[in-house]
Amino acid sequence: MAADTRAARAPEPPPSVAPTASAASAQPAPTGPFANESSAELLRKVQLGFGSGSAQEAQEAASVLQFCAQAGKVAESLHAARDTLSIMPAAIRKFVNSFGGISNEQIDRAQSDGRRCQVFDEATLARRGELFQKAYEGGAPGAAMSYLIWLSHDGKAEADPAVVDRLQADVRQLAERGDLGTLTALAFSVDPRPLGMNRIEREACKQAWLRIVGDGNPGSAESNGALIAKLERFSNATPLTAEQLREAQALADQLVDAHRRQRGNGG
Repeated sequence: MAADTRAARAPEPPPSVAPTASAASAQPAPTGPFANESSAELLRKVQLGFGSGSAQEAQEAASVLQFCAQAGKVAESLHAARDTLSIMPAAIRKFVNSFGGISNEQIDRAQSDGRRCQVFDEATLARRGELFQKAYEGGAPGAAMSYLIWLSHDGKAEADPAVVDRLQADVRQLAERGDLGTLTALAFSVDPRPLGMNRIEREACKQAWLRIVGDGNPGSAESNGALIAKLERFSNATPLTAEQLREAQALADQLVDAHRRQRGNGG
């Protein structure tokens, strides 16, 4: 897997909301991350992560703070997007509508998330990098990818190039082993450069992931592929050539085989 800097960064898609715990019983049942957890429970998890918690508990605490760092902004963004949708370019309107548009239900859930997350002040939210680091150094599963994603976006200002290089190497190794969580993140990463991958490698990870999840849940590959394709339409990168696609397919075969070997060994 060689380095490639040709991929252009895709514009950020309009915000979407993973359904979470609602404030009113009339709202639909929440289904997203930390959906059924109160402010007190979220606070307890974060305190444990900063304190005597394990690497895995630090990883969960980091995820709570990452979720809450965005929660306060999502409702406002959804309101603004819905109010201005009619004057947005046709491509943006089509993209938003392909996900079902922006509903009152989404906004209500986003507001509920924001209320639950008010238990954390800005100073605490700003410390989530410490938790990602603790989780990674403690060997928590999936911590290399989540720490790298954070450093590539929110944590750019404090990213040590040596640490980024080490994380990218770890992520690459996990991908080559067919680790499903790593392949998932790469499949949905339109611009793989911050994760240390080139476009051919990312295409291989996507193809491998679609095949693996399709094997486990027949029929899901088509819907998942369509979702990823929607995101890819906003990339400015030129399409891969037929030769590059063949290269990606050959690499995807290796990743799928590695995943099957991992599963066969109990991994």
